[in-house]
Amino acid sequence: MPRRRMVKDAPFLNFVLAVVLVLALGWLLVIGKFILLPLASATILALMIHAATEALSRLPLIGRLPAFALRLGLLAAFALVVLLLYAVVASTVDDIVLRTPAYEENLRDIVSRIAAYFHIESGEAWQAIREATIDEIDLRQLALSVLGALTSTGVAVLITMVFTIFLLSERQSLAEKLAVAMRDRSNAERSFEALASVRERVSRYLLVKTCINVLIAVISYVIMRSFELDFALFWALMIGLFNYIPYVGSIVAVAFPVLLSVVQFGELGTTLLLAAVMTVAQILVGNIIEPQVIGRQLNQSPIVVVCALAVWGAIWGIPGAILAVPMTASLAIVLHAFPATRPVSILLAERIDDPRATGLIVRP
Repeated sequence: MPRRRMVKDAPFLNFVLAVVLVLALGWLLVIGKFILLPLASATILALMIHAATEALSRLPLIGRLPAFALRLGLLAAFALVVLLLYAVVASTVDDIVLRTPAYEENLRDIVSRIAAYFHIESGEAWQAIREATIDEIDLRQLALSVLGALTSTGVAVLITMVFTIFLLSERQSLAEKLAVAMRDRSNAERSFEALASVRERVSRYLLVKTCINVLIAVISYVIMRSFELDFALFWALMIGLFNYIPYVGSIVAVAFPVLLSVVQFGELGTTLLLAAVMTVAQILVGNIIEPQVIGRQLNQSPIVVVCALAVWGAIWGIPGAILAVPMTASLAIVLHAFPATRPVSILLAERIDDPRATGLIVRP
């Protein structure tokens, strides 16, 4: 009798153990952010470098170079891009500090005109609200805090580069180690297939997504330069970076330059026109061009993507939100490789490509 009872309670115990395991992993991800975030970033970067190396190897002249030389060149190019980004951000913060007085004056003028329009500029309640809100805004201090945050970001990028170098050097021996570590030949083969699928699908997605983000960054730069918006290059880089975040990234990316246009121009018409043009560009690239190029390579349910953004964003902030999609896709691919965890991967998917392979009975 006790044995039968234990068998009946097994699903509930497994569920409790799974919840405890998830909570423990979440706690480890939070306290180990300084190491785990660069390691996850390095893994994603290594996948992108591998995919780019395969693409370059098919070119007529560059393809004759050794693979390690191509990887080293791509890693150096990434480091150069990071240094240029850091230089642009540092220079932009310095310029913002210099132009802060003019921005604050324009902001106060806008607020005064709004108050005058509604005939409330002379009320005591309005003066109290203004002193507690507008007068407390210190753009100079905000810019300096952003510059201070760059120091910790630079350290994280340096650690990521070191991890990437070691991951690329260990790539060949990883398969041999995995084969030796797993005694079961079938599990080893499933692991090889899962790693190959992660490398192929996730790296291809990231590579194409990067090209699309560069395109939207260039388009946004041209638009902002035509409006003579300050710091157009900086905002274009931020737009390209934030577009790695699905759904909300493009909205946030457009919001910042639009808000700057308010304090720079002090005219609602110019701000609305800029917002409209940049929104149209985002819709054109994000909803028309991107689906045609990327399609549904990662097969992730929209609600899963939103939950992944919330979870990884809560754990690791903006970097976690950027890495949420590739990390969740990699997890789903690995879970799908083993029969015991395949139901979880099916729940994470947007569609079932082959119902017979999953053992499901799909009724018409």
